[in-house]
Amino acid sequence: MTGSPDVSVVVPTYERREIVLQCLDSLVRTTSDLSWEVVVVVDGSTDGTAAAIAARTWPVDVRVVTQVNRGSAAARNAGAAASSAEFLLFLDDDMVVEPSILDEHHRCLTAGADAVVGHIDVHPSSTPSILVPSLRRWSVKRRERLLAAGSVPLQDMLTGQLSVRRALFEELGGFDADITAAGRFGGEDTDFLQRLVSRGARLRFAPGAVSHQVYVLTPRANLVQWRDSGRADVRLGAKHPGLDLEMQRRHGRDTARGRVLRAVARAAPEALVSRSSATVRWMNPGGRGEVAARAAFTVLRDLHYWAGAAEAAGLAPASFPRVLAYHAVDRTTAGPVGEWAVDPDLFEQQLTALLRAGYTFLTTAELVASVAGGRRLGRSLLLTFDDGYASLLRHALPVTRRLGVPATVFLVTGELGGTNSWEAPPWGGAEDLLDAEGVRVLLDAGWDVGSHTHRHRNLTRLTDEELTEELTAPFEVLARAGLPRPPVLAYPFGEHDHRVRRAAARAGYDVSFALSGPSRRPSRRAVHAVPRIEVRRHHDPSALLRAVGSPPRAVRARARAELAAVVRGLPVRASRPGSTSGPLARAPR
Repeated sequence: MTGSPDVSVVVPTYERREIVLQCLDSLVRTTSDLSWEVVVVVDGSTDGTAAAIAARTWPVDVRVVTQVNRGSAAARNAGAAASSAEFLLFLDDDMVVEPSILDEHHRCLTAGADAVVGHIDVHPSSTPSILVPSLRRWSVKRRERLLAAGSVPLQDMLTGQLSVRRALFEELGGFDADITAAGRFGGEDTDFLQRLVSRGARLRFAPGAVSHQVYVLTPRANLVQWRDSGRADVRLGAKHPGLDLEMQRRHGRDTARGRVLRAVARAAPEALVSRSSATVRWMNPGGRGEVAARAAFTVLRDLHYWAGAAEAAGLAPASFPRVLAYHAVDRTTAGPVGEWAVDPDLFEQQLTALLRAGYTFLTTAELVASVAGGRRLGRSLLLTFDDGYASLLRHALPVTRRLGVPATVFLVTGELGGTNSWEAPPWGGAEDLLDAEGVRVLLDAGWDVGSHTHRHRNLTRLTDEELTEELTAPFEVLARAGLPRPPVLAYPFGEHDHRVRRAAARAGYDVSFALSGPSRRPSRRAVHAVPRIEVRRHHDPSALLRAVGSPPRAVRARARAELAAVVRGLPVRASRPGSTSGPLARAPR
């Protein structure tokens, strides 16, 4: 093929090798005489999608672009950038298309439309679930609505099948990748339509452009998407004032039922929504009571939507933000870091999984405000790194920068530019630590600094004079280096007692962190014993999600004991090697 093709088809995909192959098989059976190409963007898949596509011989130009998992909007933008046609057709990876789809979109676009959506129904091979009958009814109603409207309403602008003129796409800057960063669901299509409308674009419905969705999503995963949609609509309101209210009215915001569900979502603890998700196990199609099950699922779906909206708006009551404690991000398995060095690829998978689960990451200032009682932050996390290893610049910073995640590094100020000299057998060895210039690189990238004391000594064993020196010297050292004053403290080895906590408050720290402790919001008396979840080399993303979302019984029991110890003024000791206090057992750091 010489010159640019007439149509470029862009297909983003994530962990759906067999389904995207089915999509491509249907595409190459098109009856069109147009010249066209396909760009498949593999958005961080680990299931061999790219290799499977490359292993096949295709009758048209099928190219593969790979990227780390950045979400559907970023994937579509990458596909558009790698393509060359005047017209772009975006297809979801689970679409099986009719042979005439290219001609139908091309006809509308050459007739003067700027963007075109087609008809989407449910493929017969979709996984049977309580969702499929509802999707079929939605498909019929959407088609009728679009035929009657003569234009494309907000809720019907779906990127599952959307074509647009390249020049207009580029003029608008493509899709907003921040909306679906790290795999979050929903909102990018509505945002794009809003910008098209503001631009005065001509939007058309092509009823003859038909694709059949191979729907494999489980009811539980669907609830997660509805929660994401609630968050997304609030984010859209921040970008397009009033759009959030318009979208929420389509979810019954002003109805009696909507008002009740909004109140429940704002008032109920996190457990209410998470427990309700578990009830979808018995919601199977075709069985006795299916009608009641569909009605119950509709309520759960709406509850999740309003819970997401409440969280994004800062209205939902929040459990205290979870705090993750990492040490090194490195490929090494030896030396003093060893077990506490998380492989960079695994680190990215862990953060991506947390983002996909709906967690947001805080800055230090946001967490301090939360502890002080000034804000409610919903499903939120603080990402922290103890010791300040120099390898963070090589392995952790690129990941946090790609995913847009802030972090806090706790520095041992007496060893800036030195090594971890406090290590002793069996943890012996030397690892380079950040110098002042390295810290500035992290600060420029949006990280924060905290104190890990001056010499990383066990604070419970020091005299009052030594304790004061360990806690206050970091302020002076960092000031001389032109670095900011650290507002937070992480206790070396996780060791603290009543005297240490009182000294931390007196030294001027806003919040102090341990390595374990109560999982609920700390009281004022426990603000200098905030717990953290320590992450080690062997913790896969699913284990981390479980620990963040629901600490095991042993950890909860220890948390209650430690909270009682804090309130009574007793010492809190760190676990030693071999501790079995749950899937994310603490380490002697």
